[in-house]
Amino acid sequence: MKTTLPEYCWMAVQASLEKKAERVLVLDVRQLCDYAHYIMICHGEVQPHVQAIVDHLRETLEPRLRLHHVEGYETARWVVLDYTDLVIHVFDENTRFYYNIEDLWVEAPHWWFREDGTPVVLPPPEERPVGR
Repeated sequence: MKTTLPEYCWMAVQASLEKKAERVLVLDVRQLCDYAHYIMICHGEVQPHVQAIVDHLRETLEPRLRLHHVEGYETARWVVLDYTDLVIHVFDENTRFYYNIEDLWVEAPHWWFREDGTPVVLPPPEERPVGR
């Protein structure tokens, strides 16, 4: 399993953590879907927090990546930023756990990020030890 991520993913992770995003996750979906290579998921606690995360992601990424579409910014319950190769979902906490979209790509390699930006790589199910 490849254990590195492209620079734009690291930039997105760092930007989200700088605004105190919670449970930051990057999924490698290159083998699973045709609309993105990576999906990042994170959440904020309340609407202004979600919008602050989104604003900082845009300020950080848009000098290097072209933003194709934004959805959900006004209500800030579930904001989607589509950078083609990278699709970012920023939720409020309740909405994230209600929809639990992480389970759509359970077979994808996962990178969870601690608050300090340290990644914890979780391989796809077929590569995980039995019983975990």
